[in-house]
Amino acid sequence: MSNGIQLSGCTPEPIAAYLKALGVLRVLAEQVDLSIRGFWRENVFHLEGITQERLIEFFCKDWQPTPVVQPWNNGTGFTREGKKNLTIPQALRFKGIRTLIQVCEQVAVTTGLNQQDKVKQLKKQVLRELRLRVPSHLRRGIEAAWIVTQDAEKLNFLLANGGMSGNADLGDLQSTALKLLFNFDVGQPLTASEDCFKASVFRESLKNTRIAKSIVFLDPGTTGSINGTIGESIEAQSNPWDYLLALEGLLSILPTVTRRYTQTNDLQIACLPFAVRPSTAGQGTLTAAETCRGEVWFPLWAKPLRWRLVEHLFTEARLSLGNRPAVTGLDARRAIASLGCNRSINQFVRYGYFVRNGDAQFAIPLGRFNPEQRPEAVITAEVDSWLEQIGRVKRLPNSIESALNRVRLALWDHASGGSLLDVVIALGQLEEARDRSSIRTRLRPLSSDWIRAANDGSIEFRLALAEVAKKTPTHAFCGLDDVAAFLHHETDDDRIDEIVKGLKLIQIPQVERSTPQLQRVIPASFALCEIAHSWDNQQILPLLESGNCLDATAIALVRLQQANIPVRLSSPIPESAETARRFASALRFSLHRSQIQHLITIVKRP
Repeated sequence: MSNGIQLSGCTPEPIAAYLKALGVLRVLAEQVDLSIRGFWRENVFHLEGITQERLIEFFCKDWQPTPVVQPWNNGTGFTREGKKNLTIPQALRFKGIRTLIQVCEQVAVTTGLNQQDKVKQLKKQVLRELRLRVPSHLRRGIEAAWIVTQDAEKLNFLLANGGMSGNADLGDLQSTALKLLFNFDVGQPLTASEDCFKASVFRESLKNTRIAKSIVFLDPGTTGSINGTIGESIEAQSNPWDYLLALEGLLSILPTVTRRYTQTNDLQIACLPFAVRPSTAGQGTLTAAETCRGEVWFPLWAKPLRWRLVEHLFTEARLSLGNRPAVTGLDARRAIASLGCNRSINQFVRYGYFVRNGDAQFAIPLGRFNPEQRPEAVITAEVDSWLEQIGRVKRLPNSIESALNRVRLALWDHASGGSLLDVVIALGQLEEARDRSSIRTRLRPLSSDWIRAANDGSIEFRLALAEVAKKTPTHAFCGLDDVAAFLHHETDDDRIDEIVKGLKLIQIPQVERSTPQLQRVIPASFALCEIAHSWDNQQILPLLESGNCLDATAIALVRLQQANIPVRLSSPIPESAETARRFASALRFSLHRSQIQHLITIVKRP
């Protein structure tokens, strides 16, 4: 595979640089050669099938920008209040923009938009007229801004919420950027155009060329001062080619109606490729209080692809978790971990669309994620409906809200390589908090697959499993060495209790008994109590719980004598109250009958 042209200015982050790569590839396919291919390598976009000289020549001399005119926005020049002299380019290369402005002026008259001060009540009517009158080859800007179905129309949050971010209109910004690079009357590039293009696409220096217009709204780093927005700010500077190419990339992502609409009841999330509802999990220092309109997980691919295949990827590929589509950022992360995505994608870049500085929208990068072979991530989908039902409850108690967030963080960490046992523990904590509240939505028993996937091989897990299994029809047994470790205070008792809470939510399978070689000493006093207790003697446990080991072992000795088992001990064994209560705690662990037989050998007379 050849290296092709390296577009050093087209990188996965910020989002404007990513969109530039999409825009360049689409425009070249539509206006130059369908066979041109693009791919990502070492965090940079590459092109095959065109030379660098031809690329520069095309964009500076022949490129015809995709027109963006949005009369449904206030202040764009089509309403009475926002009336202004629209700059209509006369050059042949800007014919699409000129034609679209003329159609919009006709629609403004037909709908009465030009006689209105506000356009809110006319937005849908204007949109319908535009879809009827605008030629199909000029509709991309309209189709990208709106999501339209038979039942509803909704603005696309990816396109700055329908073409407005803050008080700036994308069409106006396009005209501003074009004027800085081209002569509107003849279409010839201005002196700075080629240098600006090289700086934008190849990251070359601007050679003292200074552009004092901030128009890259998708790159928060160019907003200048702390209170700066995306408008024409003197403090903030950017390259107009950055905006124009990023806009072409935005217009490459068209909403498509999919089956997700019926499953999510969210028109934007259902119709936008790789878009999901925002999730606080994995956002680092960002807070839940911030307004986020949604997330997009943009794919990176290493194989050279033509635009047709990339377009297919954006219109057909969907993140899926098991049998359902991913609808949240957490779902997306888990889907990637379970390979529930297109296999040609080797990485995803996560972006959150946050509203800041008034109503200005910024796309903030939230990390990169590789598809991993972790098919066990699919089983976590079993808890989704329960979590969703609890999440829909209004005014959740703080205890449940905190527990719910812990579950989400545990699920995120598991998808990122963490332990499923932490998810089990978090679920147990949530169920405990729910049980103390008035919420009656219970979790259906999870499949036994969770046991295998959550087993971290620790003594604590085996003991917790043995405790839970003792109260179920099935059986799972821990080893005597594990019990001995517990008796000698070598275990994390709090962790055992937390694991038990989680395992109670899972169907316990028939597990083969654990029979590791006994490395630790089992006290004879405990062996007596365990043997007698396993024979359904109900007196042993209360005595041990009260700290009375002497009477407990006395009863045990009598029970063994009744069973005609000669015992080498001649009298009951006194232990401290703390030790006796420790014995009582150890009796909750399930032991196999062969292990009880081993305990008998400890106290039996040779």
